[in-house]
Amino acid sequence: VLGVFGGFCLTLEDFDFNFNLIIFRKILPLARYLFDVLHKKVFDISYCTKKINEFKKQLDEYRQKFDLVWNEVNDLEKDKIVPSRNKRSRIVQVLVDRKINYKRLFYEIIDTILVKIDERFSEVYNLKFMGLLDFEKFSHYKNYFPQDKFSPLKQTYGQYFEFPKLNSELSIIYSSDQFHQTHIYKLLEYLKETDLTTVLPQVTKLCALVLTIPTTSASAERSFSALKRIKTYLKNNQTQNRLSNLSLLSMEKEILMTTKCEPNFYNNVIKDFLKQTTKHTQHTQNQTHPT
Repeated sequence: VLGVFGGFCLTLEDFDFNFNLIIFRKILPLARYLFDVLHKKVFDISYCTKKINEFKKQLDEYRQKFDLVWNEVNDLEKDKIVPSRNKRSRIVQVLVDRKINYKRLFYEIIDTILVKIDERFSEVYNLKFMGLLDFEKFSHYKNYFPQDKFSPLKQTYGQYFEFPKLNSELSIIYSSDQFHQTHIYKLLEYLKETDLTTVLPQVTKLCALVLTIPTTSASAERSFSALKRIKTYLKNNQTQNRLSNLSLLSMEKEILMTTKCEPNFYNNVIKDFLKQTTKHTQHTQNQTHPT
């Protein structure tokens, strides 16, 4: 325990660690906010693009504040009882000026993030057509049809749609309150339940398309991150069924927390568990005492 504690203390006193900590203390909250926006405003591509550009602008402004970061790290160094050895100056001995070395590192971090942002969202304009099914704007679309969102759909998936029919069907969707659902999958379910998929085939096809396209790869990356936490070396023997269930609970945590607020949640869980236990007991007895 003392060895681990000593290791943590050395890490907290390390200049490189504090330098990177201060940098990402500013960047990560901005990235987290952008992440939440991209998930909650998934169909409003124009709004998402605006927030992406704001994030890039904030990084550009932060890029000009190296001196503030440098002064803050040096203030931490002054508060140390025992000054720590600097690994970077030990590795890169060619650079005499220590500040120039860390200034270059600071710029590299910011520039790398900016480049990766551009790479990840370079195709975001092609998803602008998802705004055709933005339920929050249906009342506005009733009077002002979003013609500008047709161009990206034509460029990317033009061969799969009949656009004059799609235009007419969307006008019906916008003007009728019965189609104003809270989510696209609910609209698609409503069309299937009322046998309107043949009446509005182009809208049905558009709903299916939008539901199969993730706006960003963040959801998939989050799933793999959850899987990495669940399937560890010490838990390598768990069955595939258990692994899938635990992964689902971790990835859909928000739905789980909402469901737990229901009054009969725990009673229903206990009933389901007892049913599974009863089935397992009967199966074991049948194997032990075959008829």
